[in-house]
Amino acid sequence: MEGEVANENLFIPGLIPKVPGRFYYFFGKPIETQGKEELLRDKGSADELYSYIKSEVESSIGYLLQKREEDPYRGIVDRAFFRLFSASVQDIPTFSP
Repeated sequence: MEGEVANENLFIPGLIPKVPGRFYYFFGKPIETQGKEELLRDKGSADELYSYIKSEVESSIGYLLQKREEDPYRGIVDRAFFRLFSASVQDIPTFSP
């Protein structure tokens, strides 16, 4: 095992409570497909559009993975101290895009 999976702690359900993680969301720019029905009938054009969409999604996921690694408030303890000492109830620590 390698990557994020190798860094996971052992979790035994029911015996040790699992601390909730943090979710990261990113909505990339819209990809216009309306009016391209004729292009999609051609295998080459459809493959080209698919490759473009795939690269955009991979790029967005890569961006989020990078931001997750750089996130100073990724851990629950760091977020709790931030909320306790630095923030109002409405403030949520985040990163700028």
